[in-house]
This record gives sequence, C-alpha cells and structure tokens, in this order.
Amino acid sequence: MIQLLRLYTEVSGLRVIQALEGQEVLPLAQVRRPAVVLLQMDLAGSVRGWDALRALKADPLTWEIPVLIISWQTQGMLNELAEGAAGYLQEPITYEAFVEALQRLNIRCPAEVSPEPAPSAEPGETPRPNPSRVHPKRKKSRAVN
Repeated sequence: MIQLLRLYTEVSGLRVIQALEGQEVLPLAQVRRPAVVLLQMDLAGSVRGWDALRALKADPLTWEIPVLIISWQTQGMLNELAEGAAGYLQEPITYEAFVEALQRLNIRCPAEVSPEPAPSAEPGETPRPNPSRVHPKRKKSRAVN
C-alpha cells in the first residue's frame, strides 16, 4: 500500500516525506509542515496511528495540518477513534479516491494526470495514473505518510 500511495502522490505532483514508524510522524510534520498527512493506522513502531493522530492534533505546530486516515477498516468502525481526522481512505485505494480526498481538503494536485490506467495495467488491477501524462513543469506540494 505504501508504494501505491507513493506512486499516487508523486504522479499527482506532490512531494513525499515518508515516516516509516509512528514515532517519526510528529517530528517530521513539525519540521516539514506538509500540506496533508496521509496516516496509516497500523504504523510500525512504538507510536501507533491513533496515537500519532492525537499527537498531531494536540501539537500547536501541527494541529491545523489535515490528516487523511488510511485503513482497511470501514469508516463506521473508525468514527469514534478518528476524531480530528479530516478524511478517510479505505484500502484498497484507487487513484480517483485519492485525488477526490485531496480535493475535498482543497489540496490541488499540481500535475495534470490522466485518470486512465497506465498501458501495462491488467484488467481487474487497481487503476494507476498514467505517469506519461504528468505535466513536467508544475511546482510540487508536500505530503507525509
């Protein structure tokens, strides 16, 4: 899932700053001040996704950064726990759902990307953006996951 989200963000023209463990999320967000945090709930490390979300929302440097929760659980299962999150993406995530979630947060993807799958995509695969259709001269935004 991480590689797919990385592809979606990069093809959309967003810059990726990746935290591999939960305890890395808050310090990275404090220093880099991303446009959005893509937060996987089952992060590795001593700080789990829920704790990272609470820490982001309690910190005066990061409380305004929108957080999109990423989980295999249904949104109904997460509603009580996800207080403070700006949105939710349920795995598996399509490129269209990813872009729509960013648009709901008024985060514009600077790249012009065709929603059609890449030519090598097989029928039934998760749709992937076509990297050859990205506008190469757009300024990149930031995202953390």
